[in-house]
Amino acid sequence: MSSRLSPATPPTSPRPAAGDPFAPLARAHRFGAWRAGALFSVYVLMVVHILHWQLAGRTLAPLELHEVMYTAELGVVTAGFLFMAGTLLLTAVFGRFFCGWACHLLALQDLSAWLLKKLGIRRKPIRARVIAWAPFVIMFYMFVWPQLERIADGRPHPGFRFAGDEEPIASFTTTNFWRNLPDPWIALLTFVVCGGWIVYVLGSRGFCTHACPYGAAFRLLDRLAPGRIRVDDKCTQCGTCTKVCTSGIQVHDQLRTHGTVIDPRCLKDLDCVGSCPHDALHYGFGAPALFTQRRAGELPRQRTPEFSSAVDLFLGLGFLLVLLVYRGLYGTVPFLMAVGLGAGVPYAALVTWRLVRSSQVELGRCELKRAGRLQRAGVLFAAGSTLLLALTAHSAAVRFSAWRGAAAYAEASSLPAAARGPASAAAVAWLQRANDLALVATSAAKVELAWARALCGEPLVAKALFAEAVGLDPARADHRYFLAGFQARTGEPDLAVTNLRAAVQLAPRWAEAHERLGQLLVQQGDKVGGEAELALARQLASEAADR
Repeated sequence: MSSRLSPATPPTSPRPAAGDPFAPLARAHRFGAWRAGALFSVYVLMVVHILHWQLAGRTLAPLELHEVMYTAELGVVTAGFLFMAGTLLLTAVFGRFFCGWACHLLALQDLSAWLLKKLGIRRKPIRARVIAWAPFVIMFYMFVWPQLERIADGRPHPGFRFAGDEEPIASFTTTNFWRNLPDPWIALLTFVVCGGWIVYVLGSRGFCTHACPYGAAFRLLDRLAPGRIRVDDKCTQCGTCTKVCTSGIQVHDQLRTHGTVIDPRCLKDLDCVGSCPHDALHYGFGAPALFTQRRAGELPRQRTPEFSSAVDLFLGLGFLLVLLVYRGLYGTVPFLMAVGLGAGVPYAALVTWRLVRSSQVELGRCELKRAGRLQRAGVLFAAGSTLLLALTAHSAAVRFSAWRGAAAYAEASSLPAAARGPASAAAVAWLQRANDLALVATSAAKVELAWARALCGEPLVAKALFAEAVGLDPARADHRYFLAGFQARTGEPDLAVTNLRAAVQLAPRWAEAHERLGQLLVQQGDKVGGEAELALARQLASEAADR
């Protein structure tokens, strides 16, 4: 008999390689439908939350993870902070289930990846060394840097406390649900940036892996979690688990080497468990990944970087600069959208530069330039990228002017009145420039300029600017309070009383506003109303001191 195998006889191996054509086919699994239902229910609960606020007038404050920053910087314990703390605790035990089963942004990314596949658009994930550090840099910037600044300035921590709805940040219930949330159209744009564009640029679940600061915290805790995907002796190394993993993990390699998935990118979506044709995988408890020993000579495979060190540095610095430019721009751009733009804008600039310098440029399967000639897709990309870069440069000018103005105002405020002239004039000049350049007028920018004008001895101009701020955002009690103060100083006590009444209606537990209203009413001859307001102010101040 010939020792050669016949064409119809497959080679035998106790452990077929991943992708073996003779390996069993992946079976349909139930976890995908369950997880889709869980993620869909997150959006349903969001709608129910909003409807409850609309119908009841008061509801639970939004469970936003970024409210950890308010607790760290202001000491205000919020529902979002407690939600984040509970999620971190559960992650340290069970692993990253929250990311895979309860994050609305992951649902958006999975949907975007599915749509791109259906449209035949091949994704072009960036392979840059700097990307691996991005989420940890963002986490440091959000949570650690403010504390270092506070320590460097010699400011003590304000201490932990609960805040009522009259303050900018409410602890648990609120009548102003949207107070610290972006407008709906900004939220929609955030979904487009963090969904479609980031999935295209960074790959499936790219935002979770390469940009999300909360994901960075979850990754660290996942290393401590005893709960993870594990394998038994029925595994044949067919590679099915790796094929179905949408997080890009070499699951079969890690199972062979460690007996468990140790990669912290694992979101515990259980697709690998449900798809295993041999029922060899399960979720269970055992030694955490941090204490799992690597076998000698078994090192994770490193992907070849796509860019040079210089380009990596450009992408990293560009990310930080764009993040600083867009974060909170015009008081509307949320942090996660700024992170998405930070990842996308420098890459768009890089591709545009290549369009100028190179004769052949492709983006995924899309040919932008061929033999030195721009294709239709290249023209569209260049136009969109140029517009985006121009908007970024303009926004940078606005933020720089506002920053210089705020710094000059802080300097002027710290000087004696006789020596404030140059610094206060500089503050007005820079803040006026920021207001003139701004594409969107905001009440906060008007208020900053108003205080600078007041510092220069221009109370009438300041009063007009405060009035503009109130017109832009009538629901801000503090702006009405400031306007009332300047109206009282410039001979308009009736208007001051009107704005103070509006302020205490918006913030009924604001003791200072009630006190000032009471003083003005007494001055105008309404002693009964004035004394009532002053008594209420004393009561509210006493209650605040007791908390």
